[in-house]
This record gives sequence, structure tokens and C-alpha cells, in this order.
Amino acid sequence: METRTLDARTPDARAIEARVARPSREGLAESRGDYADVLAHLKALTSTDLATRSQAVRGLAQAGDSRAVEPLIQALACTSWKIRVEVLEALGALKDLRAVSPMLEALGDPEYRVRAAAVCALIDFNDSRAVEPLMRALKDPHRLVRARAAEALGTLGDAKAIESLVSALMDPCRDVRRHGALALNQLGSSRAVEPLIQALTDPDHGVREAAAETLGELGDDRAVIPLLSALGPRALRKGSFAIPLLPSLSRRQRKRAEGSEGADERHASNAAVRVTVIRALQRLGDFRAVEPLVCTLSDPEHRVRAAAVDALADFCDRKALAPLVRTLKDANRTVRVRAAEALGLIGDSQAVDGLIQALQDPSRDVRRRSALSLKAIGDSRAIDPLIEALWDPDQGVRFAAAETLGDLGDVRAVKPLLAALSMQKPSETFWERIGLVKKPLKQAGRPGKQRRAKDAAEEEPPLTFRQVVAGALERIGDERALASIHPEAPEAPDELRAPDRPRKPRPSEPEADQVLAIEAIE
Repeated sequence: METRTLDARTPDARAIEARVARPSREGLAESRGDYADVLAHLKALTSTDLATRSQAVRGLAQAGDSRAVEPLIQALACTSWKIRVEVLEALGALKDLRAVSPMLEALGDPEYRVRAAAVCALIDFNDSRAVEPLMRALKDPHRLVRARAAEALGTLGDAKAIESLVSALMDPCRDVRRHGALALNQLGSSRAVEPLIQALTDPDHGVREAAAETLGELGDDRAVIPLLSALGPRALRKGSFAIPLLPSLSRRQRKRAEGSEGADERHASNAAVRVTVIRALQRLGDFRAVEPLVCTLSDPEHRVRAAAVDALADFCDRKALAPLVRTLKDANRTVRVRAAEALGLIGDSQAVDGLIQALQDPSRDVRRRSALSLKAIGDSRAIDPLIEALWDPDQGVRFAAAETLGDLGDVRAVKPLLAALSMQKPSETFWERIGLVKKPLKQAGRPGKQRRAKDAAEEEPPLTFRQVVAGALERIGDERALASIHPEAPEAPDELRAPDRPRKPRPSEPEADQVLAIEAIE
């Protein structure tokens, strides 16, 4: 006897479910159209016209249909190396594991461009079967294939490739050596420390930079002295550190350190290498680097000086305090800003006088950072200079001064804070200073700006100067002064009133403003 299962659903519910499960006409038409495009591209793969076959390969890559994998693998037998390169790129985009073995076979293609394309395509698969073939590709006769193989081995991250990558550091091509050093960074093996130290003396600055970066990431103390020697003679000549350093160097490095300055300066002439070396020493965190980094503060390149300031800020060593205070008068604005920030991080009261003088710096960024660093140090000697900074022409400096005065908590700042609120006109913009008015662009027809404006509207509004002063008075703890700036509060008591003070004349900015003014007028 046949048994039937009763369906508790109503006929209307069953009809609705059937309509939902049935594909729509639009969906069927779209799927048929996609399938027809794939079939058309597959048919075009057998065309005798190379342009048609190339267009078919690109179309199959964009379609992303797995049914195209086998026909694309068969297309690797094409006699045109350009088609084979495009086929390998398409197989890499499809990311089907069936394509790994044909790609490994393509590493033996007679055309070096095809071999290089196969290496790049294998990176996307991250398959361990590719490690040993890529290690053999490090000995390919063409430098492009070797360089891409080194990069691919670093991405795969297999420890079996360490020895091959170490050997790649001696390759005649500088690109192969550079990619080999960067790949060793991703593998993270201490076996590579000594070869990378030797690479610090490579004739190519890109290889030296990659070697220094990798040594900093590996974190091995053996790299400290070689990295210091890579900074050039300026870091070795001064201080007592030069005496124990030189005997520890290799014969070649010692000859460079003691030899003629011209050869040393040519070797260390690339500023990017010195910056990378300083950042590597910063990551290593060895205090033997403090005195050489202090000597580097006199480097002719401002990027190197700025990197040295950042590194010394991380060390927080008192030996760097006086040199950093002197750096507050550096010719470059960025270096002065970094020095002011570093002194705040060290937090020593010996830097207060230098930071007070920096409140008169021509750069508003230096003045603002100096005020915030005085807040971090917390010395009462900064009260009067910070009160003067409440009338600074730059709004950011005034904000920083008010915030710092609130954290210092000295009642001497109450009247000046209230008087600073009487400033009617905000600081002049650059366009106002040169007599021009910059009109804002219209928002209509520019969806990108409309989106940015919408995002800005959703964010919290920035603090006003009145709110910053209110917070400062609250931290100082003067309730009468805090009540006097409340909108519904009565007028401030006479003893809390302070006369309006004239605004400070704007310090002369560097020549950059003059250049911008001339360009704007032209």
C-alpha cells in the first residue's frame, strides 16, 4: 500500500514557494548570455588569427568560468609566446588548482617572458609544489625570471628556500640580489644574518637598503655593528664609541672607516640607505647605537636627520638630550618638529628652556609641538611662555597652549585664559595674508566631494577654542572662572577680568610661503 506524507502547508504557500524557487526570466537570460559568451570565447581559442585568440583569452579570464581551465591549458601549446603569456595570466586569475602542473611545466619554456609569467602566476596559488621548481628558477639564464622567482619564494615562505635565496645574494644582477634580500625578510631565518651583513657592502644602494631592512626585521644583535658602519664615517669618527667599534669590523669595513673620506662618502652617499639603516637600528633597540645616531644629527640630508631624531626618541637616552635640544634650531622644519616631539617623549626637564625658545619658531608646527611637549614634561617654568602663546596667530598653537596650561594646573593661567576668549578675529589664512581670496569649489556635480562632505558631517564636530579653555579651567579647578564662560552665567567677577591683549605679530615664515604666493599670483 502506498504511503503518502501529508503536507501541512496551504495551497497558497506551496504556490508562493514554487514561484520563489523557480528562476526568473531575467536570471535565465543572463545565465544563458554568460554561457553563450563563454562558448564563443572557447570557440575563438582555436582561431588562426592571433588577435582573435588573444581577445578570447582575455574574455575567459574576465568571465571567471572554471569550464575554461582545460581549454586554456591546451592553449599553452600555441606557437606565439604572447598568447602563452596571456594564457598563464588568465589561469592565474581563475585560480584553479588544475593549472598548477601546466604552470610548473611552463617554467621550462624556451621564451623567458613565458617563464617569468609562469612564476608570477604561481604566486597566486601559494602551492608548496612550486617551491623546488622556483628554487631551480633562481638559476635561470635570464635575470627577470630569477628576480621574480626570488620574490615568489619570499611570498611562499617555505624554509627550504633559504639556502637558495642566500646564494641569490651573490647573483650578478642587482634586482635578483635585492629581491633575494627582501625574500629572506619574509622567511625570517637567522641563517641569513651573515650573508645579509656582507650585502651591506654591496655596490648597489638598492641591495644595501633591502639588506638593512631585513636585518632590522630579523632582530639579531650581530647586525648592530655592521649597520653602524653602514652609516658612514660620520657615525664612527666622533666619541669614544669609535675605539671599540673599529676592531670589531671586517678588514674591508675597517679600511673604509679609517681610509679616505671621499671613498666613504661615495659609499654612503645614498640617503635612502642611511634612513633604512637608522630604522633598522631603531627596531633592534641596542643602546650602542645612541652615540653614532647622535653624530648622525649633523648629516647633510634632512631625511637622515629626521630618522635619527625618531630613533633617539625611542631610545629615551639622556645622552641624546642636549643634541636634540640643539636640533630644535635645525634648518629644516620637519627635523625641528620631530625634535620637539622627541623631547616630549623623553620628558626631561632639561629640555624646557629649549622648548620655550621653540615657541617663537617661525613654523607653526614647531610651536604647536613644543607646547604639547611642555605639557608632557609638566614644568612650571613654561607657564608664562605658554600664556604668551595664547595670542599666537595660529589657532592650533593657541589650542595647544590652552590645553597645556590646563594640564599644568597653575592658577596664574586663569585670567589669561579668559582674556584669550576676547579675541574676535581668527588667524589669517595664507590667501588673506597675500591679499587673495580662495573661493571654495561648487559641490554640484561632484559626487566624490559630496560623499566626503557627508562623511565629515557624520563625524563629531571639532572642539572650539571656548571648549578647550573651559576644559583647561575645569582642570585648573577655578569654579568662578568656569561659570563665567557658561552661556547662561552672569558676568565674570572683576577680579577675574583681564584686559584685551593685542595679538602677537606673526613670525616670518620660511621662503616657502613667498614661493607659493608668487605661484598663486601668476
